[in-house]
Amino acid sequence: MINSESIGKALAWEEKRKADLALGNFSAVRQSYRKQRDFLPDDNQANFWDERFQEQKKIQREAFAYESAIEKWRIEKVLSRLNYQQSILNLGVGSGRLEARLLPKIKPDQYLGSDITKETLKQLRRAFPQYHFQRAQLEKLPIANESFDQVLLFEVLEHIRPNKTFQVLAEIKRVLKKGGRLFISVPVNEGLEKFLPKNPSAHQRLYSLALLSFELEQSDFLIREIYSASAFSKNFKIKHLINQMFKLRLANNYFLIAEKKFS
Repeated sequence: MINSESIGKALAWEEKRKADLALGNFSAVRQSYRKQRDFLPDDNQANFWDERFQEQKKIQREAFAYESAIEKWRIEKVLSRLNYQQSILNLGVGSGRLEARLLPKIKPDQYLGSDITKETLKQLRRAFPQYHFQRAQLEKLPIANESFDQVLLFEVLEHIRPNKTFQVLAEIKRVLKKGGRLFISVPVNEGLEKFLPKNPSAHQRLYSLALLSFELEQSDFLIREIYSASAFSKNFKIKHLINQMFKLRLANNYFLIAEKKFS
């Protein structure tokens, strides 16, 4: 049972990580992931996400419609940066909104999609029968070493408890080929603290660009590209363009491309 005291301690851990990182206390930051024992309310189970994705479909006017303008920005950005001649592993396929736009561009033997859901994966298999979807936990992927050139991890890492973060990143590094690329995004400045103890999106983290960068660098990834966007609900393109020039509003999403180091 997670009470208000546990929630307060979990939030304090996140703030301490950010403060220690700003001060350059990297050892303390790394140790904090192992020491933390209190976490935010966690509904990250198959049934929760199956129900969530079904609810999304009911309110969408068409199958695989974008959930938001910022999601459209993110998907368009990754589609412009992928190499379609190389293999792709998508960890956390969700309801398949990326797949609806990605799969027509690649051959079935170049792709694998994965998630923890049951019913949603069944639906994706029916929607894209030539492509393979696999149910798996991120902490222990049933995938051979150095199997993929590109791994996608969009809006997933914030659902992982801190004590498992580096285990997940180590698994991604393991299945990536040498020099392979990780495409990753996380929400930031979303105001999760205001909703707690309710946790509608089951987020376990309050990320910043510095914190995500630290985790990637500690996991032997080289950050090659960084993109950001704010959650404008109307006139997204023009507002996004203006915000990129003048930084009038804080980012709500970061999308990074990182490369696995040669070792």
